[in-house]
Amino acid sequence: MLSVEIYPVTTLSVTKLHSPHTIEEGDTTTITVTVRNTAAAGMGEMRDIVVTDSVPSDFALVSGAVRAEYTVLKPDESRTLQYVIKPPLGDTFNLEPAELSYYDESGDHHTRRSDGATLTVISSPGLQPTAPQNASVKLHGARTDVVIEDDIMLKLSAVNLITKPVMHVQVIIIPPSGMSVASSGFAMSGAGQFTSNYEVDPGVGRDIEVRIVANQVGDFTVEGRVIYYFGDDMAGAEDYTLELPIRVRSADAHPPPATPITTSTPGDQGGILGVPGFKPVLLVIGLLIVLILRMINRQT
Repeated sequence: MLSVEIYPVTTLSVTKLHSPHTIEEGDTTTITVTVRNTAAAGMGEMRDIVVTDSVPSDFALVSGAVRAEYTVLKPDESRTLQYVIKPPLGDTFNLEPAELSYYDESGDHHTRRSDGATLTVISSPGLQPTAPQNASVKLHGARTDVVIEDDIMLKLSAVNLITKPVMHVQVIIIPPSGMSVASSGFAMSGAGQFTSNYEVDPGVGRDIEVRIVANQVGDFTVEGRVIYYFGDDMAGAEDYTLELPIRVRSADAHPPPATPITTSTPGDQGGILGVPGFKPVLLVIGLLIVLILRMINRQT
């Protein structure tokens, strides 16, 4: 009698999605890689799972990571890897599949690949990579190396040249995934962007402050987009994107070593008093002066 045994198929699936699928030049898209154990309940666990994705060489990794490891995935469990990328210019790009490696309940090794993806980037003629020529615009922060849940005060300054008419400015702050805006004079414009409008007189500067909070550990990039025009010349508006890198450490991580500062404050170890052997010389000179004064007093 022929006996047939059916063994359940236990496997992992991997999918790679990006959103949005079409963006303008200078914008970002979020990549989401999902791994799922498709086995029925009680059928088998997958172990030593490694997910590896890649970013095209010309792209910028704005936040997140492209590799993750998981010890075990039970049936119908899933894990998600997410990161944000920024393309260099307008074009159509083919994103490579994500790769998956794991061991099944029998100890056999398996690999999987997701489908690829296509990203369309629309060119924006108004977005220039060079620094503004008709105004001075700068994005900076009081601290760019912080501990998780610290406040980060960002300041975007715009200075209108004295030779220009009134400057009409729109500022857009785009905090990365992993950071949240705590307070600002900005209005939420959707999709995690914050915007505000200003007018700057000739020869006058304006500082726009935004306070954000770091919710995740890692290296991030805050974007500030500035669109401005002068007088009534809206057709001649200029559009620039500024970037500020921020590093967020865990609470127990050691801060980077401080740069030593040498001062010449009296009484410290800097300046001329810090020269080896100089203090003893001063002491000898002082004693000689005292002896000379005593001799003068005796003669008189």
